[in-house]
Amino acid sequence: MSLLVFGSTALDSIATPKKKNPRLLGGSGSHAAVAASFFVAPKLIGVVGTDFPRKYISLLKKHKVNLKGLKVREGKTFHWAGEYEANMNNRRTLSTELGEVEAGKSTAMVEVAVVGAKGAAVGVDEDSFYWLE
Repeated sequence: MSLLVFGSTALDSIATPKKKNPRLLGGSGSHAAVAASFFVAPKLIGVVGTDFPRKYISLLKKHKVNLKGLKVREGKTFHWAGEYEANMNNRRTLSTELGEVEAGKSTAMVEVAVVGAKGAAVGVDEDSFYWLE
């Protein structure tokens, strides 16, 4: 069985009171696809910029995520930077750079990865995830 995952594929820079980690793999689509790879064959739909690190492409491939629907566009990848407090329930967004996710740049990608998928998981934001059949 396959699963179509449509969500953000991003870079996250995260600071905690103990450590700073710049440009980690982020995004609801990326995380959902890797998690799903333990149970089904995920097909990821998304867009990244030319600055997206190859090591994350390799990580997704290692998890057998189908990347035919992941488009690399000239420009920057969506990037979120945030800071967590000692109580990890509290965080503050420091910056959000939309990059290639800007309106109109991520359309017309669905048809590439849809073929053969039995359903789709769509990440809308950090609190909303929908399953479509």
